[in-house]
Amino acid sequence: MDDARESWIVMIVKHLLLRSTLLDDIEFKKTNEQIIAEKEIEEKRLDDEKVKVCPKCLQNHIPSKTSHGNCNYHDAFVYDLDKGTKINSEQAQNVQQKAVLLNQKAEQQPKLIWACCLALYGRDRGCLRYS
Repeated sequence: MDDARESWIVMIVKHLLLRSTLLDDIEFKKTNEQIIAEKEIEEKRLDDEKVKVCPKCLQNHIPSKTSHGNCNYHDAFVYDLDKGTKINSEQAQNVQQKAVLLNQKAEQQPKLIWACCLALYGRDRGCLRYS
């Protein structure tokens, strides 16, 4: 059985240095709730230091080092002008990679555009921002 009890003290202190010195000298034990809360805060801090993939732009980032507006993305499908079909971004990436691997010249490469802003796929930045 855990013998952690809460202790209370009332101090009326004019100087903050004296107050902090008294608290350091007494060394109150932390309650279980305080220990759990500190562990959760530390776990969140460590989790924010890990590399993650943004759900919008699919780029790797570290949450603690990312500021608002770093993510640019498109929220629509890609249109293949050569075939006259709409495809998703994964399919567009496959088409573009295949063209690069085949060393196609610029005029032979597939003409892919985003339906949301008519930007060229793989060349223009996203038209929307996400934090």
